[in-house]
Amino acid sequence: MNTEKSSDKNEQTNKANTLTDYLGEAVVREFIGTVSDENNKPIENATVTIGNKTTVTDNNGHFKIKDARVNEHFASIEATKEGYKTGNLNLEPKDKINEVLVLLHKESEPCLFWFCKHNHSLPKYN
Repeated sequence: MNTEKSSDKNEQTNKANTLTDYLGEAVVREFIGTVSDENNKPIENATVTIGNKTTVTDNNGHFKIKDARVNEHFASIEATKEGYKTGNLNLEPKDKINEVLVLLHKESEPCLFWFCKHNHSLPKYN
């Protein structure tokens, strides 16, 4: 919050900051990147959204988005693919091309019991 002093009797007034004060003005930027799994294998046909633009990765997991509307100090990247948890990446975009890597992790079934089918943390019996 900005604190300003007025000329009358040194009274302090508080001026609330806006999101634009923190995120910067709206700008248009270019992004290229790759969507991979936790083993660095490319993910084909993942949907990537940056600002107002959406695209799909090629068979090598690569994507390119031109003219995405983001903020000077903040861009949010979201990648989705069935069978994977949604991947999110936030960054401060550069003036030129922004190169990014988004990692997606496979979804797993939640374990409700200690004797789940995943066989992890089970007691060992001899």
